[in-house]
Amino acid sequence: MKTKGWHRSLIGLICLLPFLAGCGANLAAATPAPHALTVTRSQWPAGNRFPPFVKTSDDSAGVNRLYDAIQALPHFQGVYACANDDGLAYELTFALPGVPKQPITVAGTGCRGVTLSDSDMRMTNKAFWSLFAQTLGVSEADLFPDPLSN
Repeated sequence: MKTKGWHRSLIGLICLLPFLAGCGANLAAATPAPHALTVTRSQWPAGNRFPPFVKTSDDSAGVNRLYDAIQALPHFQGVYACANDDGLAYELTFALPGVPKQPITVAGTGCRGVTLSDSDMRMTNKAFWSLFAQTLGVSEADLFPDPLSN
């Protein structure tokens, strides 16, 4: 009699395993994978407000091109006289293999620089803005909206 109880327990456990494995798969599927790139329009607390803007891209080849282009931009050196800065900025979050998680800010006004860290600021150029817009699937004009009226 003891042998039958042991067999029943083993059979019950074997029947339960696929159910438990299915639950784990559902939990993993419920957690969304990060996009290769997420871009959010933000503004400095300058009083100006801009239309909301959130774009994502899962095109890892295009996102890698943009990341490499940012890394290749020249550093700011010296003193610059920049256009009026109304606070328009973009926050970039890259989720690429081998790329460290760091906030990257791209200013849409003023000197239009890219801030990689407090000590690493880069100068953008026309080619960068074209690639940025292309990667996000928007026109360059969409990247530079007028502030909303307060």
